[in-house]
Amino acid sequence: MSLETLTIIGLVLQIATFIALIILTGRLMAGIEFSPLAAFFTIGMASFLLSDLYWIAFTLLESDIRMPFAVNEIGECACILLLATAMRSQLSDAPKRGLRDILPPALFTLCNVALWIGWSGEWAQDIMSGLALGYYLVIALGLLRQEAALSHYEWVGLGAIAILLVALQGLTFVVGDHVRSIVDAVCTALMALSILFFFAKSITALRRSSRAALPLTFSSFGWMLVCLYMSAGVPWLVIAMCITLVFPLMYQAVKGRVMEA
Repeated sequence: MSLETLTIIGLVLQIATFIALIILTGRLMAGIEFSPLAAFFTIGMASFLLSDLYWIAFTLLESDIRMPFAVNEIGECACILLLATAMRSQLSDAPKRGLRDILPPALFTLCNVALWIGWSGEWAQDIMSGLALGYYLVIALGLLRQEAALSHYEWVGLGAIAILLVALQGLTFVVGDHVRSIVDAVCTALMALSILFFFAKSITALRRSSRAALPLTFSSFGWMLVCLYMSAGVPWLVIAMCITLVFPLMYQAVKGRVMEA
């Protein structure tokens, strides 16, 4: 089975997941007062769903042409911004956000945008995606700190992985094919380790009905997007499936907050 066929199957499963979660969230909102968290979460999923539909249609109709900057990128950016707005509705205004909440994700995103441009040469698409992702990461980091979702050592470990990934991905531009394959393997291992960490932390928080579940599940999605944009081939497909799996966890976290309110 070709990678293209597996990608379409993965997109179909993701669409089915979004449809089910949109219905469940709609039912959840029907019995409560208006919830910005649930509303923006639902619209964000709908945007991602439309992006997936466009991707499938383009792949089936124009399978021999590279997908241009179009509806799917706009849909993904809309989803990222809407989910960030959902998180922002849970973020306290006090204390004020300092440089430690803004500078690290901003610099990390800037490095990623530089890598994306180096790989694709698509300036407009990559800058637009970077702005959306950067805003998402800033809000996610602030909410993680607000809810004390990570220990000091976990912050240090994740920071080290982020720096290593950027440095190693940058190294691939200047080394030969043999070394590049080794570097790619190390990056894949680091991404797999960090994704498993986020899954474990999210599931544990949900089982404990912890307020940390919301920032952890939403941060998992943001981190998986970062990893997705750094990947290709089979690793890309696996991470895309992980993104599908994290949305039910995000729904459970949203449901917990809504019912709590």
